[in-house]
Amino acid sequence: MFIKRIIISFLILTVLCIFSSCENINNTTDLPTDTDDLIVDTNTDNNTDSSTDNIDTAPSTDTNENINTDSSTTDSSNTDIGSDITTDTAADSEESKAEYGNFTTLHKTIPSDDRMKQMRESKAAFNTGTKYTPDELRGTRLQANIIASAKMFFPNASDFMDHYLEGKGEIYELDIDDFLENKTARENMIKDVNEALRAAENMVVSGEKITIYQIEESLHHNLTGDWKYSVGSYFASVELYDVKEITWLGVTCYTAKLKYVVQDFYNWDAADTNDISITTVSPADLHQLHLNGEAQEFLTYGEEDYDIRWVKGVDASTIKFNDKD
Repeated sequence: MFIKRIIISFLILTVLCIFSSCENINNTTDLPTDTDDLIVDTNTDNNTDSSTDNIDTAPSTDTNENINTDSSTTDSSNTDIGSDITTDTAADSEESKAEYGNFTTLHKTIPSDDRMKQMRESKAAFNTGTKYTPDELRGTRLQANIIASAKMFFPNASDFMDHYLEGKGEIYELDIDDFLENKTARENMIKDVNEALRAAENMVVSGEKITIYQIEESLHHNLTGDWKYSVGSYFASVELYDVKEITWLGVTCYTAKLKYVVQDFYNWDAADTNDISITTVSPADLHQLHLNGEAQEFLTYGEEDYDIRWVKGVDASTIKFNDKD
């Protein structure tokens, strides 16, 4: 019985000691209440200094000295101070990286105003012609059907003409890989991509990924043969996604995803009365089919995505374009 009392007394003393120790720990870990010890005061109700937005502007050697606290340029509602507020020097640097040549990191390519105007005028002009007689229109339609049937000799020109004569005006999907088998089209693409590569090399930030867009589309009008009578002149644009700079064995290299886009408005020149070489009909004749509601002009569109790698300064003709699909 005596031993039992001793054990109970010992347990009570142990509990009291533990309680006392916990109370001492709580007393020694209280947060300081003196706001002079803090660089940024998070208590916005009682301790707001509107002249500095709670930023310690005392001289310092850390990265905070690059923060611009000028109230004319600082948005006090922005809590992401590190990314949105920079010195004037840093701001100028970012602005210089935003554009290079015909490329930018800020804006996507938009369709040419001239092409959009063409599309609007085409819709307005459809089935409004009165110049040709029914017999003249039948002769033109016959010549157009001959072009649409000449798939053995002009596979693309015939497909485009067939789409034109269907009269629906739907977008024609261009096969980019097939298109780029044409020597001139391929050379045009290489020229466009070279400009994009040089821009990417000058705008990329080490350790980061960027995306660049072409500001104004390239206009090409040097196609010949089959493609001359299908696509003819066309607009092209290059976009580079996830551009990243890497160093391999001391050599500066880059990786990116490339999108190449080709667009053309399929229509025939109303002012050109010279017969095209594959028939005895002129572009002006074929245009009358649209004006008289027997054919419909349309937009041609094609795009292809590639994964590319290149060494700084190389020509795009040496790059292997890996089709992502």
